Amino acid sequence: MVKKLKEFTLSYAVKDGQILLPLKVKMHADFGSGLHNGVGGKVKNEPHWFAMIRENMEEQMILPIGFKRAGELYVSQPLKGELHDCHISLWLVNKFLGKATDTTEMQTAWFDLNNIPYDKMPNADSLWLPDLLAGKNPIIHIKRDDNTITDFHKELSL
Repeated sequence: MVKKLKEFTLSYAVKDGQILLPLKVKMHADFGSGLHNGVGGKVKNEPHWFAMIRENMEEQMILPIGFKRAGELYVSQPLKGELHDCHISLWLVNKFLGKATDTTEMQTAWFDLNNIPYDKMPNADSLWLPDLLAGKNPIIHIKRDDNTITDFHKELSL
């Protein structure tokens, strides 16, 4: 039996030489609490682009109006004692309405593109985020055992 992938989105807003990498503050068993990351979440019986917009509105109070699908991420990792296989659509947002604002889930944080805090982000991001930002449309496969990367593969399609 083939296990269905859990579907998620993850987006990165870029404006004036900076990238929005909010700090995830909602402390529960979800992956990424206490780390800087893009904005994203579960796809809830909707197109991926719609989920990306919804998550940006919920987590940072911004409405993306200029964006593109910029890559794909496949992750296999244990969570709550069970193996989870996920597909995450990756997005670049270059235009949005509103001002990024703190919410109960995330604290707003902007960083210069040449000073991204990879040491305060999920541990594999430094291996593929530069390619995403450079427009190389990465397709990434990651296997994790807790917080250790056990397998990593990346393809680039220019």
